[in-house]
Amino acid sequence: MSFEKLALILTEQCNAECDICALSCSPRTKGIMELEQAYNYMEQASKISNFKYVGISGGEPFLYYDELIKLIKKAKSLNFKIAVTTNGFWGKTKENSKKIVENLINAGLSRMDLSVDEFHSKYIPYEYIRNILEASDGSNLEIELSSVVTQKSHRLKDIKDVLNEHLSSFTIIERPCSPVGRAAEKISKQDLIYKSSACTQKCFNQTTLLIFPDGRAFPCCCPTEYNGLLYLGSAQEMPISEILKKYNSNIYCKMLKTYGVKWFIDIIKNHKLPISLEENYVEICHVCSELFLKKEYEEYYRPYIEIEKLKYMKKLV
Repeated sequence: MSFEKLALILTEQCNAECDICALSCSPRTKGIMELEQAYNYMEQASKISNFKYVGISGGEPFLYYDELIKLIKKAKSLNFKIAVTTNGFWGKTKENSKKIVENLINAGLSRMDLSVDEFHSKYIPYEYIRNILEASDGSNLEIELSSVVTQKSHRLKDIKDVLNEHLSSFTIIERPCSPVGRAAEKISKQDLIYKSSACTQKCFNQTTLLIFPDGRAFPCCCPTEYNGLLYLGSAQEMPISEILKKYNSNIYCKMLKTYGVKWFIDIIKNHKLPISLEENYVEICHVCSELFLKKEYEEYYRPYIEIEKLKYMKKLV
């Protein structure tokens, strides 16, 4: 079990306050990851062979543009491929878009993920996104447009109509809104897009080591509640090599990959454990946000995990 990507949340501050934000970011959220800490994380990851990518996100990382450029240059010097996630607020004019895109490419950026949907459009006009796409067209910069959707929100076809011909050269991805963070308060359950297979899936998303500005480290970058049983420790207090050891010894990460979320759901239901479950789920990450929300859940799962361990050992004999 290992990671391929180091994901750094540069800041939880954002110039927008979208209803679907999994981290509840806003203009009132302050703070930034110290550059020296970010450099240290990247240098440590560069000495671990599996790490190939660095992702920088937020919040909105372009609020700290100078620091962002420095981080991209640092990652490039360590031979990482680099991606950054943004809402595109800086694309107000064609001239500014072209200048920033050129600076990003010169710094070494490999890929840009643009958040484009009805919720972001309340703060960032689609015209800004068009400017960025036009500035990027014909370059070697990979662009992905990411759209979070609900049953009632505009879908990609609507966005495509607004962005028209500028979509032809870029990847567009549609993701259902998960009820975590601010979305748990702002988006009604009736408006979510549920998936019947969410409760039967195994987790294959554990390829990213996510680190928050305060050093909290987690084994994926999916929109779950960032605490509880999947917490790996603080990157400010221990080296990444130790965090990897904690990940490889985390029984919940192993169980998710081996058995999937259904094993936990069945245990909860069959033994009437005091852990709340929804009737329907959007995706496996939504399920995880409930199964591993609190560290005290460990005492409920432990007896049944020990039984499963014994069964596994008997098979090996």
